[in-house]
Amino acid sequence: MTSIYLVEDEVYAMMALKQKIMDLQGEYVIVGAADNGAAALEQILDLCPDIVLTDIRMPDMDGLTLISKLQEKGCQSLPVIVSGYQDFEYAKQAVKLGAADYLLKPVNPPELYACLKKCCEKLSKRSKNIVSFLIGEESFSFETAFRKDSFIFLYIITANPLSSVENMLHPNVRYLPNGDLERLFCKFYKYQFCKCFDGFFSNEKMILICGDKKGNALLAGNLPYFVKALEDETGKYITVYYMGAEGMSISNAIRECRVNAVRCAQFGKSTIHNEPVLLPAVSAKLGETADLYAMMLGQNQTDLLESHITRLLKQWEKESHTCRAVTEDLLFVMDTLKRSLSSKRMLEFNNQYYLENVISFSGDYDELARNFYLLLRVLFAADEPLASSPEELVESLIVYFKEHLSCNVTLQDLEERTGVSKVYICRIFKKFQNTTPMDFFTRLKIARAKELLADFPGMSLREIADSLGFNDVYYFSKVFKRITGAPPSEMRPDEKS
Repeated sequence: MTSIYLVEDEVYAMMALKQKIMDLQGEYVIVGAADNGAAALEQILDLCPDIVLTDIRMPDMDGLTLISKLQEKGCQSLPVIVSGYQDFEYAKQAVKLGAADYLLKPVNPPELYACLKKCCEKLSKRSKNIVSFLIGEESFSFETAFRKDSFIFLYIITANPLSSVENMLHPNVRYLPNGDLERLFCKFYKYQFCKCFDGFFSNEKMILICGDKKGNALLAGNLPYFVKALEDETGKYITVYYMGAEGMSISNAIRECRVNAVRCAQFGKSTIHNEPVLLPAVSAKLGETADLYAMMLGQNQTDLLESHITRLLKQWEKESHTCRAVTEDLLFVMDTLKRSLSSKRMLEFNNQYYLENVISFSGDYDELARNFYLLLRVLFAADEPLASSPEELVESLIVYFKEHLSCNVTLQDLEERTGVSKVYICRIFKKFQNTTPMDFFTRLKIARAKELLADFPGMSLREIADSLGFNDVYYFSKVFKRITGAPPSEMRPDEKS
């Protein structure tokens, strides 16, 4: 969804422009309007719209001055001049100030459509390049997109960091639209350039702001309040890593910022960092621990096993282990168990895949201890499985998914509905469908979206996204393209012809 702000001092011209934008039936939303540049300036800096359509001659502050002041503040909204004055000098000034286009009144709908489409293409390139940097597949120089010399990067991870490409969508964290995060951040860091981008995984974000020594100090003082607000908004723990970057080091800084954020994240605890941390080596005692667990599993001493796991993780909580350290240590235990028990049973499965899912839907150390205990029982114990018919369980879940495409179903919902642990659900679903339950559910939604695009050409992307439980059109489009390889617009019959 592309956000637009309008600045026009003529009431009827403002009403006509609003109507023409709505008549385009595109994915546009008008987030605000003002009748002069002075009033618009503060609101635009607060709202951070994608596009600003502004008249030139207005009381208090004209459109060209407004654009100039927005740029001084580091605002990256794309400006478009809309004027009844066919003066080439205005057009030249607007271009020098970075205006994306120059429209003459009365605005012609086809020209308005072409202008907004061009702006959206520019905006999509900005977003693409940030994410491409993070996965190392983009040679484009991000430095050319901004004219400021100094920046501060914030990399934000909600809940635990992911590492497996099978879990691009975090199974236990809802997607937060970039615009919502920008507005939340600007409550604590006002009137600075602020642009939010998606990170590599769905629970990761990166915020780019103008930076200097004064701004860095202000940021450090306000970050705890921002993190608390974000914690309240998401209901999850938050990790923030921030660092400054100068000039041509921006590209490397983006990658470095994410790497350090992943290393610093602490399980079940919100933290803020601006210094990297080192991942501790696996404790030598973990080998003894794994051998002990193997004995307990072999003798079916399940109560003793759960008690021992709980004590171990409580100790890690006191020592403030990072998420990465917890993951590496538990993975070491699982790998050791797999080797020691392979002679008794055929054990063919991906330890990292199951462990990452378990960590993802565990909110604290107590829940992680219980879920890890269940995972070891499901994978390694010799007792009877938790469900008598795994095939029937999977089939019932697929039927449930198909009947609830408009809902946001979670693994917790599935556990409560079936009476089977999330651990077992993930394992059985992976075995029979070769994917995670949530990824399967998402693919069903996208398949339904393709049908709606083909059968109902007049249905907007917003309506389709809402009908399938997506709370953000941009996120819906991103997931759609990730799964199908093409954006939703290319799936419409009229777009293909």
